[in-house]
Amino acid sequence: LRAEEEERLRAEEEERLRAEEEERLRREEEERLRAEEEERLRREEEERLRAEEEERLRAEEEERLRAEEEERKKKQEIYKKLGEIFASPLQDFASNKMVSEVVIVDLTGIVVRTSAGQSADNLGAIVAESISLLKSWKSMDYWVTEYQQGLIFIKMIARDLILVVNGGTGSNLGALKIIIDKNEKELIKALRTSEFASLMDGN
Repeated sequence: LRAEEEERLRAEEEERLRAEEEERLRREEEERLRAEEEERLRREEEERLRAEEEERLRAEEEERLRAEEEERKKKQEIYKKLGEIFASPLQDFASNKMVSEVVIVDLTGIVVRTSAGQSADNLGAIVAESISLLKSWKSMDYWVTEYQQGLIFIKMIARDLILVVNGGTGSNLGALKIIIDKNEKELIKALRTSEFASLMDGN
């Protein structure tokens, strides 16, 4: 009887241990599945947020490009009208034998109107450099630099508008300045009597 009792107790203990192991394994599996589900949901959320951010950035970029394009078209339209206002005075200006070319540019170096069909190759670089100088030296009335055995005269004539006079070969400042003073008045007069007269505010 004692042996039978011992066997019964041993079998019970074995059963208890087996049940405990099964429960442990079941819990482990449950925990693993729960962790997997959590990881899946976390990745889904991460992916959703990444996609949202990408969409936000794309929409922002689209809006920025659209606004830039609108601004460019608006500027183009304004410059076209401005160019027409300056067309005649510029031609008169450039007809002087001491003047090779006259250009009106904005502060970014974009040509509003030129008296020539096409500006000289590196004129843009010289203008850009001079614009930065004019911006940094507020008290500077004009800027003169040498260019192809001649002079280039650069002066701000209105808000955001710069007059560039290419004096060409052999030009000298004294004679060029007299021509510029006379013709600049005509350009300003054309601007003052146009719809863009407000550009002269503060000038």
